[in-house]
Amino acid sequence: MHKLFLCTGVALSFACSLGASASAETLEEALAAAASSHPTIQAGQAAKEAAVEQVIEERSGYFPVITTDAAFGRVYGDNATSRGLSVTRGAGYSYMGEGSVSANQLIYDFQQTPHRVAAAEAREEVAEIQITDARENLMLNTTLNYLNVLRLRETLTALNEYYKRLASYDERITAMVAEGAADESESQLAKQVMLDVRSLLADFEGQMQAANAAYAETTGHLPSGPLVRPMPVTIQDEVESAILYAKEKHPQVMAAQATINAETEEIDAETAALLPRFDGELSYYQKDVNDVIGGEVADARALVRMKWDISTGGAEFARKRKSIAEAGQAKAQKDELIRTIETQVRSSYATASALSRQKELKAEKLKISAGLLETYRNQFEAGKVKLPQIMQAENQYLQTKVDYLATDYRSLGALYAILASQGRLSQSLAMAQTAQTE
Repeated sequence: MHKLFLCTGVALSFACSLGASASAETLEEALAAAASSHPTIQAGQAAKEAAVEQVIEERSGYFPVITTDAAFGRVYGDNATSRGLSVTRGAGYSYMGEGSVSANQLIYDFQQTPHRVAAAEAREEVAEIQITDARENLMLNTTLNYLNVLRLRETLTALNEYYKRLASYDERITAMVAEGAADESESQLAKQVMLDVRSLLADFEGQMQAANAAYAETTGHLPSGPLVRPMPVTIQDEVESAILYAKEKHPQVMAAQATINAETEEIDAETAALLPRFDGELSYYQKDVNDVIGGEVADARALVRMKWDISTGGAEFARKRKSIAEAGQAKAQKDELIRTIETQVRSSYATASALSRQKELKAEKLKISAGLLETYRNQFEAGKVKLPQIMQAENQYLQTKVDYLATDYRSLGALYAILASQGRLSQSLAMAQTAQTE
């Protein structure tokens, strides 16, 4: 396999050699803007916060539940007490004050609460990993958009420069036709070539607008200032070692495993829910009414209470079977995901390798085309060729250059895709940035 390179940063000397202005936006700055403002990351953070609160909610099952109740009003009573004390109607009226307070503490529930907590913690881990995965996808999309804008800018620059040269050629041919040194067919050919280039310019200007829009979608702003082509570093890992890494460390695989862990804990929790629950209870109740309908009542208790809910419709068993099925689904999805990731890694390496070879061939073709153009120019100065031949050679060189630029930037983007396929693009970019600042 040919040596692969990845753009991960911009050395200051390289930026100076390009004449980049102080307002130039580097790839790292574009990535930072995307990570700080994109709604995908914000949504992931919100999901993580919700998962954290779910853990707190489940952990609250370890702590006592305090219940209070109070009432005040007027009541009417007709009971054994009132009928025994009342000599007129056998009933009575009274103002009533009533209040109670109780504390219930879990004693034992066959580990149902610990399993619920563990499941919630696993889902918190899933939410955290999903943020990492969303960041990976965002980093790749931002990088590809950044490179695409660079490619189109460079292509449009080459097209505009070529069009200016064509305009000067057309002026010279028009003058030569007027002097009788060239015929009208040469002038028509020159105009035809210029129209072709104008059409090509219109096409690439449309692509530029679409590329700017895609850039703004990921970074939150249009690329108004200069962009700087990143510098390359070498990718060391071979495809097999990359696959092994991705199968264990890819964020999607890790999230899938955490989901399996959560579902396993849910199975254990539903199993425990089939058994009774034991709680400790401390309570105090007091009621104050007139003696004629009952008088004062005080009730203080310290109890161990067993609660065992059994649905005659089989709800508990259905919930357990549902959890088992969901765990099986999560395991199958992980297996499918691993296969997909392996395919993506192999495909990304194959694409990068093919593009690397194509880039070398097209670079050689561009070199030959440039040499041919220079030969035609020298021959024109010597009077051996005519301007239309130079224009055709210029046109061939332009097409070759545009094709080379497309392959060059596609090759660059394919290398980022290699790291993204393994789930370590963000990590690699961060390491490269750290190395540059040291």
